[in-house]
Amino acid sequence: VGGAYALMHTALHPLFVAKTIQQTTSAKKNTLTVLKELTTQGGLYRGFGTTVASAISSKLIYYAALDKSRSFCYDLLMPMHMKEERHSRIARECGHIGATLLSQIVSTPADVVSISDNYLPNS
Repeated sequence: VGGAYALMHTALHPLFVAKTIQQTTSAKKNTLTVLKELTTQGGLYRGFGTTVASAISSKLIYYAALDKSRSFCYDLLMPMHMKEERHSRIARECGHIGATLLSQIVSTPADVVSISDNYLPNS
């Protein structure tokens, strides 16, 4: 699973960069134009190391927060007196949501900073 995640992240990095450039600049360019410009300006993978470090740290945060988040949700739902199977399922999903939110708090700003530092003008 980790290898598939790394391969996907590596393959999609240029598209993430193009999307961020499109969202943060006033020039309205299509994705192919942005990718062509990136290729001629020094590569599609500049700043990729920072993105990888961000992805690893966000996964660590996710897995560290997952168990705590699940047990917090489980305890929070206890007064509702539902069937055990439903209680566990809702707590598990709530735990995944909480862990995802915590991990994204770290990874999204780090990715945007990495891309803006490496690709956007005047940064």
